[in-house]
Amino acid sequence: MQHYPYVGADNRLDVDGMLAALQQVPPGDVVLLHACCHNPTGFDLSQDDWLRVLDIVRRRELLPLFDFATRASAMAWTRTPGRCGCSPRRCRSC
Repeated sequence: MQHYPYVGADNRLDVDGMLAALQQVPPGDVVLLHACCHNPTGFDLSQDDWLRVLDIVRRRELLPLFDFATRASAMAWTRTPGRCGCSPRRCRSC
């Protein structure tokens, strides 16, 4: 298991760092992604950022595992992954 950048030293979302790290994940690996803000960061990716993440997931043939804070957030978010042609797996943290 390895970690990828998400929040920079300036306490801001580090999308570019996250994308660069995802580019290095070996094909076929599972990546855990937080689909919506919840502890500890409280940051959300924009729709455009998600499309960039999902493009990397598709091209590198990664298996995305999406963690949703609540069932309601999972229900609202489920349309985005299908747009990239990947096969997401979803879970909910309690």
